[in-house]
Amino acid sequence: MDNLLGLFELALGGYLIYCAITGKGQIYKSENIKKGMEKKYAASMRLFSAFLGPLMAALGLLDYFSSRLEGAWVRPALFALWGVSLLGMAALVTVAIRLTDRSKPQKPQNPEKPSSRAAFEFDDDDQKENQ
Repeated sequence: MDNLLGLFELALGGYLIYCAITGKGQIYKSENIKKGMEKKYAASMRLFSAFLGPLMAALGLLDYFSSRLEGAWVRPALFALWGVSLLGMAALVTVAIRLTDRSKPQKPQNPEKPSSRAAFEFDDDDQKENQ
């Protein structure tokens, strides 16, 4: 495990390539997409996945093998790929936010479970002692 970040970037690139090719994945699932924008949201996510997937995979490979590669081109290439991928991720998040309706109420994660309670209920002990 020489470079864990490089492996993470490679895995993220692989996932984005999978999303771009199949049109499936968690990146497409959002309950709060604005009405009438579902196709535009899916097309936008697919376009960003197709652009960022190979870019992140190349960045991951270059980052992972950078200690083994020689040449003055390695560090500038890493910085360029990092910059472009960061801008691409920021654009992906911006488009996803713009196509999402944030005014919709959030659904509870698990409606069958009661709402969370405090780990300790000290008030009950005090009430029992006072009675």
